[in-house]
Amino acid sequence: MELGTGTDTEIPLMEAYRATKNAVVPQYREPDAEVRRIWDRAVANAARVPQRTISGWRTLMDAEPFVTGQRA
Repeated sequence: MELGTGTDTEIPLMEAYRATKNAVVPQYREPDAEVRRIWDRAVANAARVPQRTISGWRTLMDAEPFVTGQRA
C-alpha cells in the first residue's frame, strides 16, 4: 500500500479504496495501522479538513466501549 509519503500527502478516495480494498484491517487494538492512516488521509482530503482532525476523531472512536468491547 504505497500512496505518497508523509501525513500531508493528499489521497483521493478512489485511490485509497483501490490500494486498500483487499487489505486486512486489524482490530481497534491496533489503531495506528497503515490502512487506517491511508483512510484518514483520503477522508481528510475529501472533506477538506486537516488530517489530524480525522485522526483525532478516529482515536476517540477507538476508545469507545462499544467499539472496544469493554464495559464503560
